[in-house]
Amino acid sequence: MFWTFPANTLAGALRPLGGIAFINSLGAVGRFHRPHRQELGRGPFHSPAAGLYLLAGTTLLAAALVLGVRARLAPALAAPSAA
Repeated sequence: MFWTFPANTLAGALRPLGGIAFINSLGAVGRFHRPHRQELGRGPFHSPAAGLYLLAGTTLLAAALVLGVRARLAPALAAPSAA
């Protein structure tokens, strides 16, 4: 479902490819920052579980944002386009 956003929402021949490249770039940044964010949550509470809870919370927040964008774009995607 997530990977269909660029192809469904962006216009033009190369824009979906740019959207997919942007998503991959964000994934690379996330893979780089994950250990630092986990340590950020683990440090103050001196518990490995705190870092994992921080990561789980941010994942749930991201899922809520994706669902919010999907709900907001659903009427626009359902309407027939003037082509």
